[in-house]
Amino acid sequence: MANLRELNTKGISWKTMSHGWKKLQKLHKLRVTGSSDVVTVDSCSFVDMMNLELLDLSGNTHMESLPTLSSAKTLKMLSLDGCSNLEHVALAMEEAPPLLESFSFDGYCLAENWSHPVHLPQEDMRLKDPIAPIKIAKVTKISLHGCGRLRNIFLRGLPNLEKLDLSGTAIKSLDLHFTIIDFPKLKKLFLQGCEHLRCLRWKWCQRLEVLHVDTHGEKRSMVCCEGQRSFIFQACIAFSDGRFIWSALDGIYTWLGGHFKFYLLISCTSHSQANITRSIQGIGSSQEDNLVATRSLLPYDDIPLAEDVTCSSLVWYCRQVQTFDLHIEIGEGSYNLGSMEGSENFRAFVLHVQSLHVHDNSSITAFPGVHWSRLEWCHVERCPRLHSLFSSRGGYGMKTFSASDLLVAYCIWPSDTYHQQLQHIYLYNCPRLVFAFPICRTLPSLETLQIAYCSNLRHVFPTDHEFPEDEEIASGVTFHNLKYIKLHHLHKLEQICEARLTAPALQTVGIRDCWGLRRLPAVAREGPKPVVDCEKDLWDNLEWDGLDAGHDPSLFEMHHSAYYKKTLPRGSYLR
Repeated sequence: MANLRELNTKGISWKTMSHGWKKLQKLHKLRVTGSSDVVTVDSCSFVDMMNLELLDLSGNTHMESLPTLSSAKTLKMLSLDGCSNLEHVALAMEEAPPLLESFSFDGYCLAENWSHPVHLPQEDMRLKDPIAPIKIAKVTKISLHGCGRLRNIFLRGLPNLEKLDLSGTAIKSLDLHFTIIDFPKLKKLFLQGCEHLRCLRWKWCQRLEVLHVDTHGEKRSMVCCEGQRSFIFQACIAFSDGRFIWSALDGIYTWLGGHFKFYLLISCTSHSQANITRSIQGIGSSQEDNLVATRSLLPYDDIPLAEDVTCSSLVWYCRQVQTFDLHIEIGEGSYNLGSMEGSENFRAFVLHVQSLHVHDNSSITAFPGVHWSRLEWCHVERCPRLHSLFSSRGGYGMKTFSASDLLVAYCIWPSDTYHQQLQHIYLYNCPRLVFAFPICRTLPSLETLQIAYCSNLRHVFPTDHEFPEDEEIASGVTFHNLKYIKLHHLHKLEQICEARLTAPALQTVGIRDCWGLRRLPAVAREGPKPVVDCEKDLWDNLEWDGLDAGHDPSLFEMHHSAYYKKTLPRGSYLR
């Protein structure tokens, strides 16, 4: 008895066997099925079964709780087929068998003619339909969180299952295609830390309320599914390989058009890097929170700046991002992003995305060529190879756009897009940026324009050469709500808008080191004067159209900086 390696019983009273557990220390396979008197197995902890590899408790319909498996260090296979009276199957992380590879819970009952290998039964050995009389499985929660080697899972016929947690397991694919039949009440699905996961099918999870998926091996925090608002569906999906999107959004059509929250993180970093920022002084006169956080790009960090330069420099501090309900973050280490364009589910999802944050990615060269028609907030930073952002028309709902540290970006939009709702634009350290986007119509909602260290910028808004005969632009353009302008270190900038620009609501203008600038916007002839803070030399070189055109120095209130260029004597003092 002490050397017994395998024990298979069926219909034997549990009590008649329990006295012999301590003698089965070398047991590798234990199959105890159909025991009619089992109510609880707390008395059987398997403490002495140190070599147990297979444990089959199938058909124990009266079992109400699992035995303690903390000492089953070598357990590889656990089967609970037909254990209809179990309500919770939860293996605490500290008690989870570290070598567990296979798990089965079949509500149709146990497999037939199983030859007891240490892996799941073949499909042809399982019942096609449940055996009458049907005993409906009571289980509402299954948690295998922390079973790091678990890669084979079979679940079926669990009509009361509400929560499934497979976080930290080694599964490669999970197909919930028959959820509407097998798990009609499934509400919560967790797959965090599943680094081997390559495919997820959840199209038919029509009652799903919470979905958390993360293919990063280490636990990381994500800003998602938090807050006081109620949603019928909340999801966080995080991965690095863009190809995963083909299955990750398998069930998105079920929720499009409804009230749901969806956070998509495409990155390999240990936590979400999303953040938006706010200025400290000078730069924040617009009271706008959505500014760009950047590191110092000055060549000599140890040289103190004059007070007026410091106040007008783009000095920011960070705070946590406030994402919109439908948010995408693309971060460091993501790859195969081009493959996402071919996914019909991704294209449909992007049509509803409200906020986008792209950062710290050295491989991305262009945004996916899809329509971001409902995008309201977008921030792009530290992507050194990103040469084009939005390649197609779209962005009609954009309200705030910011970009920083884009070393090769040429423009934001290559052609005109009607940005009727665009309110704030922030651009920082985009040295090859030639223009933001061409316009053939006004920007009626634009309030804030802040640009710094974009040395190649000539016109922020050039005219669209596709519409050379546009009368509205030919006679000038009016930004009715433009209030705040800050332009710093733009050496080639000639004008904000290539066409004649009028800003009747203008309040403040801050300019530093923009010696090529020749024109300011025309303003209203009545009301408070806009305050202009710039070098005196630049002010003296500006061109004006006259008082009748609302474009005259007398319509502005001047505040010259503490330092400005002085005229140097010509010739030599040497004799």
